[in-house]
Amino acid sequence: MPIIFMALVLVLFLAILLLITYFGAVIIFKLLKIMVDGASFSSLPHSVKRPLREARDYAEKIKRTARQYPSGPMRDRLDRTVKPVDEWLSSLNKLEQALTKLYSQRNPARELRRAQYEVAQLRRQMSRAARSYVRQNHDLNRNYLQLNHILQTIVQTAHNNED
Repeated sequence: MPIIFMALVLVLFLAILLLITYFGAVIIFKLLKIMVDGASFSSLPHSVKRPLREARDYAEKIKRTARQYPSGPMRDRLDRTVKPVDEWLSSLNKLEQALTKLYSQRNPARELRRAQYEVAQLRRQMSRAARSYVRQNHDLNRNYLQLNHILQTIVQTAHNNED
């Protein structure tokens, strides 16, 4: 039984170590990608990307609607109305570039320290979980041994009483 207990502890320890290694590698690869590629539109947070995408879609719908009208005075008036939308899109592109530049000004050294801290924190959590698991299984193993000893005593007593 102690061999099974040790095998279970070893499997648990290896599984937790594998998870920590995986998440550490993911964090490191993301940091390397940021350092090599810099920020792009895709590195903007979702709270920024979604309104930018919606604004572009809205501007495209306005332009498409204006283009549906046949040539004539109404179309000329719609074209003049759409002109501020083009200026608005230009301002939106400038805003996106400024936000991209802002988000690209990351501090790789600070992010690397943060990643190392998170990996160390995960290792501490793994260690605490493993110690807790070992302690619980040690108590179970001790209880099993005590119950086994009591059972053997009962069997021996019953055997002695038969004689």
